[in-house]
Amino acid sequence: MLNETNLQGQQDYTAFQMRLTTPEDIGREQVDMMLRRGTDHVMMTNWLSEHEVIIVAYSMNRQAFTGTGGILLQLMLDRFSESDWLFDDIVFAQTDGTTWKYAPIGISYATGVKDEIANGNSSNGKWYDLSGRQIVNGKLPRGIYIVDGKKVLVR
Repeated sequence: MLNETNLQGQQDYTAFQMRLTTPEDIGREQVDMMLRRGTDHVMMTNWLSEHEVIIVAYSMNRQAFTGTGGILLQLMLDRFSESDWLFDDIVFAQTDGTTWKYAPIGISYATGVKDEIANGNSSNGKWYDLSGRQIVNGKLPRGIYIVDGKKVLVR
């Protein structure tokens, strides 16, 4: 079973780090990770506990990842889990020291969307688009946003 983390941005980046928290019913021996879109990048993982891992990828030759969109990290799972997963502490970097921090991303396998918001009023909580940019107060068009660390759908 595969889960592909598809991150899309507007800038080239040469390195990233993030923390992945797996569901309680999925342990480290059931998760295998593969880096995609890396040219000469190295991926390192450090399991902090049975369900929490830090993922770091970088290029010793300061090469940017191939493109700014598409599958970045592929997770191969021994078995399916309908429990929630969480990516947080997400940081992307360029060789000049420029960094971008992204809002946490919660993933629900049942629907792919953590919560559903019908009216799309961004005045409640901090709203971010999928590129990590904060949205100012106002009526939002249909789409998927991050609110208080949860993925929400505006219809």
